[in-house]
Amino acid sequence: MPYLIFGLIALVFGSNFILMKLASSAFSPAAIGSARLLGGAVMLAIIWLLVSKRERLTRRQLVTAAVIGLVANAYPYAMQPGLISLGVEHSFLGMMVAFTPMSIMLFSIPVLGVWPSARQLIGVVGGFVFLSVLMLDGHFRGYSFGLLALAISVPLSYGLANAYLKKKLHKAPPLPATAAMLAASGVVLLPLVAAGPTIGLAGPAEPTDYPRAIAALAMLGPVGTGLMMWLWVRLVNTQGPLFAGMVTYVVPLVAMMWGAFDGERITVSQLVSIAGVLSMVALVQYRAAAKPAGDHAPTEPAPSACERELACADASR
Repeated sequence: MPYLIFGLIALVFGSNFILMKLASSAFSPAAIGSARLLGGAVMLAIIWLLVSKRERLTRRQLVTAAVIGLVANAYPYAMQPGLISLGVEHSFLGMMVAFTPMSIMLFSIPVLGVWPSARQLIGVVGGFVFLSVLMLDGHFRGYSFGLLALAISVPLSYGLANAYLKKKLHKAPPLPATAAMLAASGVVLLPLVAAGPTIGLAGPAEPTDYPRAIAALAMLGPVGTGLMMWLWVRLVNTQGPLFAGMVTYVVPLVAMMWGAFDGERITVSQLVSIAGVLSMVALVQYRAAAKPAGDHAPTEPAPSACERELACADASR
């Protein structure tokens, strides 16, 4: 059963990028981001009421979750469809997920004061070397340096948000905290939806395929964001954060397959870059996943609230 849930999460998360493209045929980036966030928040609120309604956030935790949500959710969830509307291929954005673990380690230094070991440092540096290969490939495709900078800002925002989650919300129950993050972020984007035509953030000039776009949003928010985040948290609870974190390896591959299906060009440079960065993630995680030697090695301890929150923040994508 855990492997079935793992595969479902990877499949849906990896499919979110083509869903954003389908929704972009009729809606603005802010509308897509807001609908996705609010749909996910409603789904998580329903699950919370059904399975863990006794969990509560303090007022301070609620405010903190809302602020962190601006970085973890509002910005990337609006930026991704915005980049798609500007011509960036959705498979290219899906590949950016592979750099989230590197971003988390990078921001753990200034925010948490946690310095990487020598092996982790090699993994981080190597990861960003392969990132430069992917960025160079994007430049050859005709993407401006501005678009590339915005694309890499998405995993960087995830890393920053994860660091502050660990610092500020390590005692908060993850389900209501995540629902609050999504809801607050979705509400924040609503003024941009209304003001879009006057501030240059309008949707397509000639919207098309409304039924398909609405169906994409219906899948993207409640299922692709809310339900999958809950399943991710359950996977972390039952199998541990390292097992759940392996989804990072699969999501870019699913996004690439959807890109190939959609007629996008998958290059050797992209394959080399993704294989390289995932090998760097494996290098960083290898010793962390190792258990103590001996016949009676203890089982992996249950994940803390912080680890469950980190899983929620990573689940995006």
